[in-house]
Amino acid sequence: MRIKPDYWQSFYSGALEVAEHSLAPGSMTAPGSMTAPGSMTAPGSMTAPGSMTAPGSMTAPGSMTAPGRVSPPSKYRVELDAEVEPSQFGAREGGGRHAVPLQGAVAFVDGVRRIDLHAMVEDLPPHIGLFGSVATGAMVMEDGRSTLQEALRHVQVSRLFLTNAPDPSEKFISSPATSALLGSLRYEVRVVKSGEPQSFNNALMNRMAELEADTSARLSREEGVAMVISDGPIPFERSAEREGGKLVGLIKSVRELYLPKEQLPVLAGLRLGERSHLFAIRYEDARTSKLSCFVRLQGLSAFVSSFANLVRLEIPLMARSQAVSLADSAAAVAVHYASNVYADSRAPQNLYPVAALEAALKNRLGDPRLLRNRLLAMLGQGGTEHKSVPKEG
Repeated sequence: MRIKPDYWQSFYSGALEVAEHSLAPGSMTAPGSMTAPGSMTAPGSMTAPGSMTAPGSMTAPGSMTAPGRVSPPSKYRVELDAEVEPSQFGAREGGGRHAVPLQGAVAFVDGVRRIDLHAMVEDLPPHIGLFGSVATGAMVMEDGRSTLQEALRHVQVSRLFLTNAPDPSEKFISSPATSALLGSLRYEVRVVKSGEPQSFNNALMNRMAELEADTSARLSREEGVAMVISDGPIPFERSAEREGGKLVGLIKSVRELYLPKEQLPVLAGLRLGERSHLFAIRYEDARTSKLSCFVRLQGLSAFVSSFANLVRLEIPLMARSQAVSLADSAAAVAVHYASNVYADSRAPQNLYPVAALEAALKNRLGDPRLLRNRLLAMLGQGGTEHKSVPKEG
């Protein structure tokens, strides 16, 4: 398989060609740079701050909030009797103050992804290629006294070469280490059936979701962990039995309100620390369900919408008393770790442990400029024919 850089696609990635030896050890970004060079935003993935969709509409597959390996079902219904009678649905008085102190650590699971380089597979006709990296891990908070090194656990880095070439001849594309700043590289070759750009972005997100689900499952089995909060929706195939009744999904971008129009004043009226009563989301296509509620992380000022500072929690189906206890505890944890706007532009929804985890994971991916330069140098040496690992058989 002969691969060459696609300069036209790579041009707008923001990556700069910098020699590896020109950066001092430990220097990860160019002085004065405001964003990580080379980071990409999927076309169409941006939404206006605070924008929401009407109940009943689904987030487009491949969006930032779409779950990974399982496509979101197209139909669902909402049942308000998961915690109280539908006529009593409203705010749970006292909010997180009902929470029983957790006997163990709280683990926050998240992942990051990045497009390293666009490429072309020189077939007849040529096919699209993309080098991408994902990293996942957990920040495990124990009594609030953990250092970053102690709290950061289960870090996994995966690098993929995605292509719509029908039958690539290699399983992996590798490059040996050339400096202390960037170690050896190993990209797993995976086939994307569609040539649409969103399909490649979906493939990266699917891989990230796979690793996040694996990390969440491993942490749920650890005796010293009392709760696992996954940044984003929980996968549809997850159950309370499989996750030990510990798994909670935290959705930062409230684009889907789910509740009927007559219940929306409940969300608008939530006070600091309060959560709505639990409601069930029944997905007809997938024949599965989740429990969910909304939490107000910070109070409102005169300058924000009445729907600001909200997050939505998801938990697998479980017994009512167990679900109520888990929702209360998760709401209290989310309010406790809510960030402030002077520290994070995504405050208060981007919780402090999650922000620290994202920064650490981006660091594990390596400097994007050095990575791009390594790939350009490798591809410039006659493609990848002498560096690829052929398929078995």
